[in-house]
Amino acid sequence: MHDEPDWRVLTDDPVWIAHIEEGVAAWSAELDAAGALINILPTTPAGVLALLQYSIEADPDGEEWRHEFCDDRGKARSWHRFLIANLVEVLPGMVSA
Repeated sequence: MHDEPDWRVLTDDPVWIAHIEEGVAAWSAELDAAGALINILPTTPAGVLALLQYSIEADPDGEEWRHEFCDDRGKARSWHRFLIANLVEVLPGMVSA
């Protein structure tokens, strides 16, 4: 689970609190899924194509995900940057010279 600031106020309506908690849970699930996807290294050209197609379909407005992930050195990078780096790593093994 991701650390979130405590936004609750004692006088908030419980329905409002539940609504916000559902939104936070959905946002966290999306972030976790995006993180899992950038750790997948496709093993076939079909897998590369599927991952690339998903990256386009999941970003219909072209704004990319607004989340950044940290590399091994702690530098923030976009999800798409990790995707490209992973494909650069696996494609040479799939392409004959």
